[in-house]
Amino acid sequence: MSDALQPALGLAGLLSIGAMVAWGLYAAGVWREAVRPPRRGMAWALAQGLPASPADLGLAFEERTVRGPEASVPGMSQCSHPWVWEIIDTELPVPPTGKPFFSSSAIS
Repeated sequence: MSDALQPALGLAGLLSIGAMVAWGLYAAGVWREAVRPPRRGMAWALAQGLPASPADLGLAFEERTVRGPEASVPGMSQCSHPWVWEIIDTELPVPPTGKPFFSSSAIS
């Protein structure tokens, strides 16, 4: 090989290693989003103006309580989640839209 070709081959090797690292990070990010999707809680839904329960949408539902395992450490209580709903009527009357991008106070 000629001495003039050495820097170009070194740069091509460096760029290919960088591309492989970038592709690996992208694939790891896609995998993480697929395995652990982002979850949002009640506070986020209320801040966005979304319904907090099926009753806000006018749906028939049954509320259930999910209890965690009994506490193995004395003095600690078991975990209880009363915000699980089973929707009986599966047809949504109007889909929730949340807050618009602008508010009436910004216009006036």
